[in-house]
Amino acid sequence: MYWLKMGAEALVMAAFILALTELAKRNAYVAAVFIAFPLMTVLTVGKLYLDTGSDAQASKMAYTTFWLILASLAFFVGLYLMQKAGFSFWIAFTTAVLATVGSIVSFTLLLKRLGIDLMSNV
Repeated sequence: MYWLKMGAEALVMAAFILALTELAKRNAYVAAVFIAFPLMTVLTVGKLYLDTGSDAQASKMAYTTFWLILASLAFFVGLYLMQKAGFSFWIAFTTAVLATVGSIVSFTLLLKRLGIDLMSNV
């Protein structure tokens, strides 16, 4: 039963991504508004609370996500600047993904040195 529930949730998420992709083909702004709203975070934090009943875990998830969103902006900046500089989409995309991974790791380590430990469990 657990795997059936997980499969259903995965299908809902996949349908959501497909719907947003189709919307972006018609109107990039409207799709971006939906994507910019932290719907996945809202749903994940809500589901985490429903599954665990833990205020602390839900709060920690929201807090950690807040900090990592700042680091993930490297993807958008990198992709935009590389595309503007004339790089092909896949080169720009791959580089932006790798830059984002590096940014998240670096940001996490920097915050830890400043006393903010994102990797601790509640």
